Formats: sequence, structure tokens, C-alpha cells
Amino acid sequence: MQDNKDKRLCKKLKVNFIYKKPTDDDLRNLIDSSQCKNTDYSTLNWIRALEKFISDVNYHGLIEEVDTKRN
Repeated sequence: MQDNKDKRLCKKLKVNFIYKKPTDDDLRNLIDSSQCKNTDYSTLNWIRALEKFISDVNYHGLIEEVDTKRN
């Protein structure tokens, strides 16, 4: 006999739900599908613009070396 925690009756929909622990693949698919494609596109645009700026001003070095803080 199944445990009541695994199978619950949804009274409003009159449907039985069976809960199970997700696999690692299920979790990976959920993480991948929740990633916003527009964020990826926007990030690539900013990186491309930054690389063009660095090329245009003939900057040599890593972007992490730029200090924008003023003392």
C-alpha cells in the first residue's frame, strides 16, 4: 500500500497527484529551461560593445584592471 504522502487527492480538480523525487537530469533540465534567453543576448551585446570600445581606444590589458573609483 502506498504512503498517503506520495499520493494526494486534489479535491477541486478531483485528480490524483503522485509526487516523486526529481532526478539529477530533471533538475538540470529545469535549470536550463529557466535561463532567460534575452539575458544571454543582452550580455553578449554588452560584451561585444565593450570589446569594440577596447579596440577603438587601443586599450591593452584586462578590463578587470580598469579602476573607475576616484579617490
